[in-house]
Amino acid sequence: CPGSIGTPTLSVTSSTPGVAQPGSTLGFTTAPAPWLALSFVLLGFDRMNPIDLTPFGAPACLVIPDLDVILPATSRGSYSQTSLVLPADSCLRGLRFYTQGLVVDAAANALGLVTSNAWMVTIE
Repeated sequence: CPGSIGTPTLSVTSSTPGVAQPGSTLGFTTAPAPWLALSFVLLGFDRMNPIDLTPFGAPACLVIPDLDVILPATSRGSYSQTSLVLPADSCLRGLRFYTQGLVVDAAANALGLVTSNAWMVTIE
């Protein structure tokens, strides 16, 4: 959904987009974000029916993943980053999770939050 300086996009860094290996590190970058804004990466093991944040004051903003894990991201100026190290356990193969960026952007809307696109990541 639109933020005060543009619509944030979440990118997930892995050897193959949308795929991760046990023992690998996934990188998450959300951009653009207001200078030094608080940002988070939402992770969920299920994709719920999107929660529309319009009634709460954030028009066109949707929350896609279940909120099983919320990772704080470090602001790097106009973008934020965080990473997740996956355990080196072959039992994780076949596991899927969903991820999305959430940025605190007081100038964007009445709720002061904007969301990014969402990704599905499969551990192979």
